[in-house]
Amino acid sequence: MQLIIINTLLGIFSSNLLCTIYTQTGDWSLYLTSCIIALYEIISYISYNQFIKKTHKNIINCFNGFKIGLIYGLYLDAFKLGS
Repeated sequence: MQLIIINTLLGIFSSNLLCTIYTQTGDWSLYLTSCIIALYEIISYISYNQFIKKTHKNIINCFNGFKIGLIYGLYLDAFKLGS
């Protein structure tokens, strides 16, 4: 449980870094967005697949926590920019 929380916070921190560093130039936004969507879909496919062995569930849950933190952090940055 602690690893999932740490990975969620790491995802929020990573999204803050991605929004501030790579989007300063403006030409990285398309590549960055496509990489984030691809990473999100791959982690979702692996974590919600029924045929994954039970021995790898902790690692998969950690990646899923990172994914949730990344998306949550992107929403937070969008609200900061919108207000």
